[in-house]
Amino acid sequence: MATKTVPLDQEADFDKPTKRKTTLVDEHEHAESAVRKGYALATFVRAHFERNKDDKAFVLYEISLPLTDEHHDWVPDEIGEAWAVAQTHGYKVQDIEVENQCCELVLSPDAKESKDGSLKVDTAEIEKTTISKIVEKGTGEEREVIRLQFRIRLDLDNDAGRFARVHFGHPVWLKLQPLQRKLIK
Repeated sequence: MATKTVPLDQEADFDKPTKRKTTLVDEHEHAESAVRKGYALATFVRAHFERNKDDKAFVLYEISLPLTDEHHDWVPDEIGEAWAVAQTHGYKVQDIEVENQCCELVLSPDAKESKDGSLKVDTAEIEKTTISKIVEKGTGEEREVIRLQFRIRLDLDNDAGRFARVHFGHPVWLKLQPLQRKLIK
């Protein structure tokens, strides 16, 4: 059965406007988490290209992210130790030695595998790792954060070059895993 719609009467309905029913939504439901499903939200700042003395080509992805409490289990142990020093003393820790990692870069941790938006690397060298306490500006208000910056060195192939060309300057989700697990901590 069809329902009739009654047009609004401009004079009678003027004093009692209709209101849409709204439901209260938990603010945390829509808040973006910094670490999801083992991936950390980071910014792919830029790509650097270089060659070694044997003329082999490499691409280095410069990655930057602010560290939060959610990152404690995500960061490799070497970075965690330097993070504690930077937090306690407030100075910059540079050239942190990090073991090679298995690396995965995706555009969304929830998305199914897509050839366009993901890159998996079995052995990635981590270099120029720096942790510093900075004042973040440009987000509405100034706040002090601990920032992690590093470069991921990869052999330059078609997939690594395409990912660098398409996604530099954008946010990405990053997963790092050590090549070998330590038996004793």
